[in-house]
Amino acid sequence: TSDIKYKDNIKLIDNPINKILQLRGVTWDWNDKASKTQKTLPKTGLIAQEVEKVLPEVVEQDNIGHYQVNYSAIVPVLIEAIKELKNEIEELKNNK
Repeated sequence: TSDIKYKDNIKLIDNPINKILQLRGVTWDWNDKASKTQKTLPKTGLIAQEVEKVLPEVVEQDNIGHYQVNYSAIVPVLIEAIKELKNEIEELKNNK
């Protein structure tokens, strides 16, 4: 839930731009280890093991050891990064 009544110790995300810059958006071809279902999925995204190094809270491991990225959990980091970039752009405009 996103309801504030269930949350304590709320803080802004530290260094959102730096975190986003450490991620790689990639494309790939599925290999023989992929299931039939996996082979029907998009071939663009992130590598979970790389994301885990930067945002461990958005990566989960299932009961057989496969890693998964919770893509929607990256959205708050993107929002804060965009806001930070906007502030930097405004500062640059004002310093002309």
